[in-house]
Amino acid sequence: MKKLLLSLAAVLACCMSIQSANVNVTVKMNTTSPWMALVDKATGDTLDVGEAVDRIYTLDLPAGVYVLSAYAKDSTTINGTIELNVSEDSVQQEFSILTNTVYATNKHEDKTNWEAGKDYTISVDVSSREGGRMVVTLGNSVTAGRKTFLALVGNSYYVSLIPNEEHQAEGYMTNDRSGTLTAGITVSGAIPMGGDYIATIPADAEMFIGKKFSHFTNFTKVESVKTVIEGDMKKVHYRLADNQVYNFRTWKPGGLTQAGYFTMDIDGGENSYLKFSASSYEAFGPKTIKHDVNWNGGYETGNILVNINERGHLQLKVGDTYDALAMRSWQLTDTQTANYFTEPDFHYTIIDLDGNPSTGVIEIDNAHSTTETWSTIKAVGKGTAIVLVTYDAIALNYYKYNAKADSLTKTPYMGGEYWGAIWPENTAAYVVSVGDDATTMRPNMFINEDYNEGALKTAGKYVDAEHDVFYYLDTEEGATYTFTSEGVDHIEIAYPTIGEQMATYHGFTTEGVRKNDDGSYTLLLKEGRQIVKLTDAMGNSIYQVLTAKPCHREITNASREGSTIFQAGDKVKIQYSGLHHPANKLAGIYNMSAYVTYNNIPNGSSLILGAGQYTFASAPTAQMVTVDIPADYTAAELVMDQGVVQVNGFGDPIGAHRDIRKNQGRSPNFTAIAHKTYFGQLPEVRIPITETKYFVINLQSDVDSIQYTITQEGDTLRPDANGIYAATYGTYIIKASKPGYRCFRTTLTIADDAEGEQTCIIEMVKAADNAWDGTTLTEPRCEDDIYQISSGAELAWFAAKVNGGDYKLSAKLVSDIDLCGHDWTPIGGSKSNTAYQGTFTGDGHIIDGLYINNTLTYQALFGYTKDSHISGITVSGEVNAKQYVAGVVAFMGPKATVDRCANKAKVTGASTYVGGVTGSVSQSTATLTNSYNLGDITGTTNCAGVAGYNHKSAVIENVFSLGTITGNKVAACIGGTTAKDNAQNIFAIQEYDIFEGQTTVTDEQMLLGEVAYLLGEAFGQKIGTDTHPVFGGERVYKVTYTTNLSADVDSLYTNGALPQFEDVEGHQTIWKTSLDGEELTEVSADSTLYVEYHKITYALTYVVDGEVYATDSIEYGAAITPIAEPVKEGYTFSGWSEVPETMPASDVTISGTYTVNIYKVYYYVGDELVHTAEVAYGEIIPEYVYEPTTEGDEFLGWIGDTYETMPAHDVTYTANIESDVLQLTIHNSQLTIYDLSGRKVTDTKNLRGGVYIINGMRYYLK
Repeated sequence: MKKLLLSLAAVLACCMSIQSANVNVTVKMNTTSPWMALVDKATGDTLDVGEAVDRIYTLDLPAGVYVLSAYAKDSTTINGTIELNVSEDSVQQEFSILTNTVYATNKHEDKTNWEAGKDYTISVDVSSREGGRMVVTLGNSVTAGRKTFLALVGNSYYVSLIPNEEHQAEGYMTNDRSGTLTAGITVSGAIPMGGDYIATIPADAEMFIGKKFSHFTNFTKVESVKTVIEGDMKKVHYRLADNQVYNFRTWKPGGLTQAGYFTMDIDGGENSYLKFSASSYEAFGPKTIKHDVNWNGGYETGNILVNINERGHLQLKVGDTYDALAMRSWQLTDTQTANYFTEPDFHYTIIDLDGNPSTGVIEIDNAHSTTETWSTIKAVGKGTAIVLVTYDAIALNYYKYNAKADSLTKTPYMGGEYWGAIWPENTAAYVVSVGDDATTMRPNMFINEDYNEGALKTAGKYVDAEHDVFYYLDTEEGATYTFTSEGVDHIEIAYPTIGEQMATYHGFTTEGVRKNDDGSYTLLLKEGRQIVKLTDAMGNSIYQVLTAKPCHREITNASREGSTIFQAGDKVKIQYSGLHHPANKLAGIYNMSAYVTYNNIPNGSSLILGAGQYTFASAPTAQMVTVDIPADYTAAELVMDQGVVQVNGFGDPIGAHRDIRKNQGRSPNFTAIAHKTYFGQLPEVRIPITETKYFVINLQSDVDSIQYTITQEGDTLRPDANGIYAATYGTYIIKASKPGYRCFRTTLTIADDAEGEQTCIIEMVKAADNAWDGTTLTEPRCEDDIYQISSGAELAWFAAKVNGGDYKLSAKLVSDIDLCGHDWTPIGGSKSNTAYQGTFTGDGHIIDGLYINNTLTYQALFGYTKDSHISGITVSGEVNAKQYVAGVVAFMGPKATVDRCANKAKVTGASTYVGGVTGSVSQSTATLTNSYNLGDITGTTNCAGVAGYNHKSAVIENVFSLGTITGNKVAACIGGTTAKDNAQNIFAIQEYDIFEGQTTVTDEQMLLGEVAYLLGEAFGQKIGTDTHPVFGGERVYKVTYTTNLSADVDSLYTNGALPQFEDVEGHQTIWKTSLDGEELTEVSADSTLYVEYHKITYALTYVVDGEVYATDSIEYGAAITPIAEPVKEGYTFSGWSEVPETMPASDVTISGTYTVNIYKVYYYVGDELVHTAEVAYGEIIPEYVYEPTTEGDEFLGWIGDTYETMPAHDVTYTANIESDVLQLTIHNSQLTIYDLSGRKVTDTKNLRGGVYIINGMRYYLK
């Protein structure tokens, strides 16, 4: 009996087990295939599926595989079959069946369609998004000649339309189609003709061309037909299908890899072929590292992912193999949606635990990858090795033939053409152990357990080697991490040695490892990937890779810019740089944004599907968190110790990149779920809190009875019972108002070092009689249903009246108006049903003192407008709001027109759609004409001087802007990226990010009337006075002319007077109506004239010693022959200064000077020269007295011509000396005597008294 009871219990348990294995299955059919049949694949039994309700079947099925046959609406045509896997692990499963039609669109010469099965065959593969192959069979469409196949929502399909042998012989090639399904589709297209394709590369380079069928699998290679060497180049020939997309990769030793994809175009011929020269492989070094998060559009992080487990420790047995995959991060993709990504060349290095090359433990096939995505690790011997993975730089583009230009168009991948090699500190590192004994050690390396409870993280509560990064401040040695392991005897750590190209390791030590009294361990983590080795008492080891990075942090007071004091009630901004996305975009796997989070306080930015989603590392807003210190906070310090990087978005559980399979890859994931996960560890934040201190604000003014409003960050400061204002540190906005005065606004900053009473000087200015006091509303007089507005109070009344519901009122300004800086509410609301719809004519008047400062939208003088006409207004003042912000009109809706309006106000928008005249010309029927902006405009995007945004068909004509524009992507005149098809006559002197439709002119063109003329009759300009075109200014005429010096046609702009040109040297102009026409000096209309140039005669003046010597008149360009040099006794002339060869276009002065001559005076005694003196012409000759040297001689003076002053020649004197005794021996034959005339004296007996030369000596005889 006991046995029977046991048997019954077993049977009951078995029955209960069988019952519990049933799964509630929902099958949703579709409109193409509303009916189904279901067969149990294991038994072949056809199941009773019951009746569908709205094409939905609900079944209870045991776990197993079922074959679903789908039936078309006619209930007989089978659209195909698909196998459904009902999992025993599920309680409920849902299958959404998609029916897809497939056929070729080719036609025979008789216009009949090609037939499937006759002219071509169809091959269909369907896979899950994880890459698992779905078992399907083709079915028939209710449309003859077409086939169908089934798939599930989120599946990917790969369809090949394969021509038969006959058509292949005609040149047809397979049409491959693929995609991911979110609904049933039709896969159709012509089976293409094939064509020759020739890639030209250097002779020592290699070329690969292939096709892509799935993410993360090897591209399918297209074999070349032949290769022809031509000198130092070679041509690789292929046969490719027209209009099909092919990927390529070309490389050479030591060179840069070039890669991407192209579309085959038979009609393009040679001009559609890829051509690479030797310089293509040298354009960017293959080992170049761009260590800059702003490189490549802010996408670059130089990181890497590998498909090893979350510990980074792979355990194998001898003989095992492992398919290894490396993935670059940022993933190099053409666009963020197409995801046609290409990987760089990866390099695997094997080292032992001491950092030496290792060969006996593992081997890696394809250790230096080019065309193969996957590598294979082979376990060849017991032991432990470390694998390091890096990658090179690469150039990426996609090419398409441009028939119009008859050339190949190259488009760089998203982020740019050139991508650098891995950042060395990011070198992937993992440990491979072969043949290790089992161990019971439990590392217990937990992180963010509370944050990630129930989160989609494959590592769960444990540290992930790649996704969890331990950040530390760049002022610190490293990060610390504490954990309590089980069964561990001791722990060692290997720090990375970071080189120029990669990191490596040099052994394990206990440096940086501290065992605590409670049995826990604290590790010091340094930059890069450190490997932690945990060893048990038996000597068995397991490993954990931990990643750490330095970062920079700035903590600022967001409530008080520049303040270093933090008080209760303040907003704290914590700004990081150096953080990296834990799970950046990975096609088919991750599509997440990242944020900084502290103590469950998110950073508040919304990056998903917006700017910054993929640029976390370079987006300051993503690396920032703001914290409000509670107003009642009393602690001395604010501590934030739970800092993480939050990942938020769509995709697989984080870590699922390790689940990719070599032959399956991954498909695009359009059924991804949204989830949040938290990673890593950020440095602790400690902010000292200062006790709140208050200061009395002393408001001083010469005017009494002023009403004050003091605000900070939108909060109003209230005075005490005595009217005294007290405030703490920060910047305050002070508004002072009083009837009869303009509103005065200023700021008061109480600095961190402030002491005592804070004084603010209030300078009130009298307002005009018709100025607004900020409150009064006065109804203006009305003529012919048009309000005649003459004061600020009347304009305020009109605004209130419109905003009260009378949206179609019309008005006219009859005088200038000063709103005095009081807060203004726009005329017209913020949506279509409250839009201003009337006519408002400014008549050329100015509205000054416009002031708007809030966080609202649709803010300007006018808010939302439609069916309206606003004209003749010039606005000045200040507008500061959120979105749709402008000086004149915030938003121009249907049939809104703005004409002859100008903005001089400073306009600031915190968001988008910001402009000087209007924030947005939003509709095709809106019109903006004859307007300009002089104000400075600040916004984000859709920001410009005249119109922040335009509808592509809206008319915008005759406008210009001279203001400074600031923002992320702005324009001088018309912002936004829409086409400017109807934008005409748009002028600016500066180009910003967007300049489509704009004519960029020079300052000179703006100053000298050209722009005013081009803008048309609404504008004028007094040239030389007005710096830009103005409404109602002097009319500008265009004068077109030719001259007798040139056949060129030139033009100028004038208010009437014709100028004398200075640009033709040496000529003066005479304006004529024509060559033989009348002379004229001004015009009164646009004119075509003739300019006759006459040579000008200039004065040539000769100046000697500062006085005019002679003058002449010489025509420009004539040769100059200088006059003879003047002569003056006793002087030497310097010669004329430099003389031009021809007469220049100016008077010329030629100068020269006299220099007095120096002569010599010689003194002789006999034949002996005893003295020489130099004397300038005209000067007195100095006296020289000779002292005789012979006893008895007497000097009686000098003999020679006597001069009062020095003559214009040298002078010679002979000494007159008297001797006491002169005895002549006449018979002495050696005595020779000459008189002064040079005659020889022979009669020595009869010598007379006088001077004689005796034997060469002079003597005087009495």
